[in-house]
Amino acid sequence: MKKSILTLLTFIPFLSFGQSQFNLTENGFVGSDTTLKYNVYTYSNAKKETLYKKALIYLSSIYNNPDKVLTKIDGESIIINAIDVSSIKDDKLTWYIYQIDYNIVIQFKDGRVKIEPYIKRLTEDNTIKTVNQIYLKSSDSPKPVEIDAIFIKNEGRKGYFLYKKSIKNSIDNWINSFVFNLDRELKKNDW
Repeated sequence: MKKSILTLLTFIPFLSFGQSQFNLTENGFVGSDTTLKYNVYTYSNAKKETLYKKALIYLSSIYNNPDKVLTKIDGESIIINAIDVSSIKDDKLTWYIYQIDYNIVIQFKDGRVKIEPYIKRLTEDNTIKTVNQIYLKSSDSPKPVEIDAIFIKNEGRKGYFLYKKSIKNSIDNWINSFVFNLDRELKKNDW
């Protein structure tokens, strides 16, 4: 019962935000338009300089060393190049530690912000201190057969099937929570 309530509470922030969520596929993240790898968020009457400044202030507050993580083109874009070692979880292998290396490209125009996330690398550290790379799709691996992948190629058929659903869902929750929090900060009044 507690787990059901906790799961429900995890998704409550996204209820009003659902149309703009990201979804991880075998080809990376896709936006609400599944043909695109980004989402565009609108902010009526907001100048791009204001959106940029609010985003920069917020992002600088959530990273330990923002000067090393954030690449900025003043007033135009912010590129986040970071590592997270606490957000990604596997429901079945709860003692495993997952590290996600990621980039998030944020671009600004008057009244609009474009967000485009990328996974550069995902690794798992298990109890015997073996670190394995987890591939987005099995065909990304140099091995002829790979099971350390979120999506596994359907042999003899087109496409991929979801193999590590718990990790995929955790990554989806992580990126959508990140975007939700950024969106909330961009909508705040200055005071």
